[in-house]
Amino acid sequence: MCAHYTVFSLEDMFEMRRIIDEVSKRFGSGAIQTGHIYPGQTAPILKKESSGLSSAPAVWGFPRAQGKPLHNKRTDNGWDKPFFSDPLAKRRCVIPTTGYYEWSKFPKAEFFFRLAGQNMVYIAGIYSTFVDPQGHRYEAFTMLTTDANDS
Repeated sequence: MCAHYTVFSLEDMFEMRRIIDEVSKRFGSGAIQTGHIYPGQTAPILKKESSGLSSAPAVWGFPRAQGKPLHNKRTDNGWDKPFFSDPLAKRRCVIPTTGYYEWSKFPKAEFFFRLAGQNMVYIAGIYSTFVDPQGHRYEAFTMLTTDANDS
């Protein structure tokens, strides 16, 4: 389960710089956070629109009635519930990152993962539109996760 991930825009990371610039141009310079991204923060997602693939800001984590937002969704259960089946069928996205973090249990330590020789890691996700308590509509996303492989 991804605890947090990174959106860095160093000059050698041309792809991420392009995504950040596109979101800033369309939605304003403060539309997304960069650096370390945690659940509840707004970050870029890539989604299919009628004009093709586009970048947009979205909040990391589907809101829940009680407790923390759902920022990771396991791919092996719960897809029959409308809360997930509709976004899976109609609103898939890709989350652009420059790497992500996982925690070990013993000893408790944080590990950073990225692909060898690559600047970008793209993570599968789903998104949906929600309404906050003040009546404002916003998009939120959750990452799709599964068991780690043996490597």
